[in-house]
Amino acid sequence: MAPELASSEAQGWLAEMQAIEGQREIVEKWAAFCQNMQPLLQRYQAAYEARHQARHAAYAQVKAGLEAFGIPTESLSDRLCEGPVGWSLDGLACTSCGTALETLYYQAQSAPQEKERMIALDTPPKDSDHPQPEVQLVRLLEAIQTRHIASPEDLTAALEELRAAVQAVLERGRRVILG
Repeated sequence: MAPELASSEAQGWLAEMQAIEGQREIVEKWAAFCQNMQPLLQRYQAAYEARHQARHAAYAQVKAGLEAFGIPTESLSDRLCEGPVGWSLDGLACTSCGTALETLYYQAQSAPQEKERMIALDTPPKDSDHPQPEVQLVRLLEAIQTRHIASPEDLTAALEELRAAVQAVLERGRRVILG
């Protein structure tokens, strides 16, 4: 649940609405139901818009990073809905992307993993005039044996280990992706 909706005040509004619904008194207590629903809906929409913007910002960074590698980004279009949020009839989702509030949160959190996945899946087009080198993933955990860096000398050692691993791949005519 979004923190904006987890406050005791918001939970009180929700509890009162649920009690009215549970007692099947919505018609009789419509004014009280609406009085509780309006501020709850406003908080929900504010939380939704903030998460919607956060997802857009995260995926705009992913798109820029992928484009720098020349990787197509069309598949990200559903996550790059930049708004303004147009509300569905129930006021609970964007009319452009239709993404649920909890999904917005998880999509924004998973943006770096999505970027890594798309880089790993990228297969450069085979062009007979300009053949693209093969790609090899160099895992930092495997390439760098220096685990504790507490001094400039340790840093130099770790960078040299990385340099050696990358250089070996480059000498075989391959591109390197760090993972």
